[in-house]
Amino acid sequence: MIGFIQLHLLSDKKMYVKIQLMMLMKIVCNIFHKLNQDSEDVDPRKILEAVKELPKEILKILKEWLSVLILILYFVGALLVVFGIIEWATSYNESEGKRYVVRGFIIILLALLISV
Repeated sequence: MIGFIQLHLLSDKKMYVKIQLMMLMKIVCNIFHKLNQDSEDVDPRKILEAVKELPKEILKILKEWLSVLILILYFVGALLVVFGIIEWATSYNESEGKRYVVRGFIIILLALLISV
């Protein structure tokens, strides 16, 4: 199955499909790694336990993606605030500068709400 995923990764041009397949490959590798940790014998109970842990693995990956999203929101919000303050202070485009500052703070507050 992993070989099929790797072949599909090489042949597909769409980035989001590659990311999804890489996450699937990571999950499958984690399952087989947990199966082979204790012994080399394949036990159906171990397979069932590994499949039961699959939602935990998916949740762990979602938490990682959410933390990346929060960091991106902080960065974009901080950039908007900085550029808004520069525009507002230099009177280059005062009304847009104020809007950028407000939008930046809203994005930072959104990231704070998501992280709680």
